[in-house]
Amino acid sequence: MDDKAGGAQERSGLDWAARVQRLEAEVDGLRRAMRSRAVIEQAKGFLSAALNCGLDEAFGHLARLSQHENLRVAEVAARIIGSGVPGTAEEPDQPTPVDARLFDPLTYLHGGPIGTEDEEPPESVDLPVLPAETRVRLQAAAAAVQSAATLTELADRLLDEGTGWLGAEAVMIWTSEPDGALRLATCAGLAPQVASDWQRIPSRVRAPVRDAISKDEPVWLDGRRRYDYTIMREGSAAASLPLRYGGRPFAGLVVLWEGHHTYPDTERRYLTGLAALAGRRFRKLARSADVGTPPGHWLQGMLDALPVATLLLAPLRDQGTIIDFVIDYASPLAGEPEQQVPPQLTGRRLLDVRPQLANTGVFEAYRQVALAGGTWRRSAQAETVLVDGTPEQRIISRSAVRLGEGLLVSWRIHDAEAQLTRVGRVEDLASVGYLEWDLLSDSLYWSPGTYKIFDRSPQRGPVTLDHLPEHVVPEDLPALQSNLRQVLEEHEPAELVLRLRVGGGERLVRAVFRPVPDEHGDLVGLYGVVQDLSELQRRSEAQRRSEHAAKIRRVHGAVSPRRDW
Repeated sequence: MDDKAGGAQERSGLDWAARVQRLEAEVDGLRRAMRSRAVIEQAKGFLSAALNCGLDEAFGHLARLSQHENLRVAEVAARIIGSGVPGTAEEPDQPTPVDARLFDPLTYLHGGPIGTEDEEPPESVDLPVLPAETRVRLQAAAAAVQSAATLTELADRLLDEGTGWLGAEAVMIWTSEPDGALRLATCAGLAPQVASDWQRIPSRVRAPVRDAISKDEPVWLDGRRRYDYTIMREGSAAASLPLRYGGRPFAGLVVLWEGHHTYPDTERRYLTGLAALAGRRFRKLARSADVGTPPGHWLQGMLDALPVATLLLAPLRDQGTIIDFVIDYASPLAGEPEQQVPPQLTGRRLLDVRPQLANTGVFEAYRQVALAGGTWRRSAQAETVLVDGTPEQRIISRSAVRLGEGLLVSWRIHDAEAQLTRVGRVEDLASVGYLEWDLLSDSLYWSPGTYKIFDRSPQRGPVTLDHLPEHVVPEDLPALQSNLRQVLEEHEPAELVLRLRVGGGERLVRAVFRPVPDEHGDLVGLYGVVQDLSELQRRSEAQRRSEHAAKIRRVHGAVSPRRDW
C-alpha cells in the first residue's frame, strides 16, 4: 500500500509540475501577445492619423504590408513606430520602450542593404524636419513606398498613401532618355488614354518635370496663372520634383491636382521628403524592370570606340545655376592636347582641369546646351592650351550635345591637318609635289602638288610607273628609263630633268627618286619629288632676253656716230 501511495504521490507531483509549465508557457504567450498587441495598436493609431481612416482600415494596411514582405504583423508594426520587435525570451513585464526618432526608411522592412550583391550599397536620404502629424504621414508613406514590389505598385502607393491626403488626383514618374526626351515610367490616377498619349515627350516640348530634372529643383504650379508649358492643362496644378541618386537628378515625380492648389511650406517639405524616398525605391525597381537609369555607364564602350576625344559631363549647380561640370567619364583620347591621364580626370571638375575653356566661350556654350538642349559645333580654330605648364597653340574643333540630363562633349585636334596645310603651302610656293610607291602593296601616293604638276584630277588617281611613259615627251624617254633602272635595279638615287606632255603642250620638270630598302637590302619602295621648272624656265628665258637686249643696246651705243647739234 505504501508503495502504491508513494507512486500516486509521485505521479501527482509530476502532473502538478506539468500543469505549472503549461500555465507558465500560456502566461508567457499572453505576455508576448499583449506586448505585440500594444505595438500593433500604436501602429494602428499612427496609420489612422496619417491616412485619416478608421482603426479597422489601418489594420488592413498593416495586413497588406505584412503579406507583401512576408513578415508578421507585429514586425511590420514595430518598424513603423521604430520600436524593437517583441522577442521570445522572458522579458520584464513593463511597457516596451518606443524610439521617438523617425525610422530609417531605407532599411524599413529590409534586414540589410537594398539590392543585390552586385549593386552599390544604399545611400542615406536626408528627410526634412516636419511637424509631428505630418511626420507620421511621411512615415506611413515611406512604409508603403518601401514595400512596393513593382513600378505600378509604387505609383499607386505614392498616390494613395503618399499624396491622397493632399487631394492629389494623379502621380507620374518620368525618366530622361539619352536624346533629352522624357519617358513615362509609371503612373497612377491617369485615364488610360491620357497615359497612352503621354508615353513620351520629345526633347523640344517644354514640360515642368523637364525643368525640375534639368535645374535640379522643384517646380510648383498652382494652376492660377498661365504657364509656357505645352502639356499643362489650364487651371490644373502640378508639383514636379527631381528624383536623385548620388546627389544628381535622374528622373522626376509629378503630382497633379484638378483645379487650383497652393503649397504651404510644410507641404513642400513633405513632398520633397516623399520624392527622396520615391527616388531610392524607384531606382531599385527600375533596375529590376530594365527601365533607364542615369546616363553614363552604358556609354563607355561607345565612347572608347570613337576616334575623337570625349567627356561625359554632369552639371554642377549652385542655387539652380550651372557653375561647373563634373567629369563622369573620359575617353582614352580625352587627355589630349594637355597630355593628361584620362582615368585621373573622372570625378574632377571641368574648370579645374581645363580652366582655359572659361575664357574661350567653350564653357558658356556647354552651359547653354545643358540648359536648352540642341547641338553646338565650332569649326577648327586656334586655341591656346597648357602642355606641361607651357602655353601652346593647337587647332581644335569642338562639339557638344545634351545626353539625358548630362552633356556629351567632344573635340578633335587638327595637328595633322595643320601640318598638311603647311606642306600644301610649301608645294604651292616651290611648285613641287611628293610621290611614293609601295612595292609590297603595289600602292601609289601623290600629293596635291604632284597632281597639279601632271595636270591630273585627284579623282583619277596617280599614274602608275607602267603608264608614266605615256606622259613624257618621246625624246626624254631614254633618260627616264635609265634613271628608273638605276633606282629599281641598282638601288641608287636618281635625278633628271624631262618634259611632260600636259594640256596639249609641254612642261619642264625636275624629278628626284630615292629607293627604300628593307633590313636585308631588298627594295620595298621608292619615293621622290617632282618640281615644275616651267616658271623658272620662263623667268630665265625672260632674263636672258632682257640681258641680250641690254647687250645689243650697249653695242649699238658704242658704234653709233655722235651727232653735234
